[in-house]
Amino acid sequence: IYFLMPMKAIFQSMPWTGVIILIGTIGWKLGRWKLALTVMTFVFFIASSGYWVRAMITVYMVFASLIICSLFGITLGIWSSKNKNRSKFILNICDIFQTFPSFIYLLPAIMLFQISDVSAIFAIVIYSSIPMIRYTIFGLRNIPHHIIEAAITSGCTERQLLWKVKMPLAFPEIILGANQTLMFSLFMVMIAGF
Repeated sequence: IYFLMPMKAIFQSMPWTGVIILIGTIGWKLGRWKLALTVMTFVFFIASSGYWVRAMITVYMVFASLIICSLFGITLGIWSSKNKNRSKFILNICDIFQTFPSFIYLLPAIMLFQISDVSAIFAIVIYSSIPMIRYTIFGLRNIPHHIIEAAITSGCTERQLLWKVKMPLAFPEIILGANQTLMFSLFMVMIAGF
């Protein structure tokens, strides 16, 4: 109630002109005028076709699930990357969950929460947190050993080693996990819509 409902209200109250300007500005910063015009055209097409409210509900569900998946996945990835046995156990659980068909995640969600946004976001989080966990573990476990030794030799504490050495070096893999989580979330929103 205190997280999802205000977020849904914020996304539904966004004016399409403001979103077009925001998306155009981001496109301009990332790729200049070609990218800015392309993304602004696509957002204008969604707004002019009459699906603006539905598109904002989709964006709200994906954004909320991405935040929850990031908090859950990065935390679990950090915890499990500290030990080889924990990593193996968590990655085996991720493998098990990844073999299920995507619509299977909706059944327990609907049984627990009825048909609502909460059940859809619950299913999305379960399905799409797998890449976030997997890439966080991969990024943190594959840091070159000599860099970790140099940090320990320099007198880093365990916390400093994690936040000032390991996390910045694992950041590209974590962002890749966030990208895959976003793609999985979009896919699951389509399934949850049915």
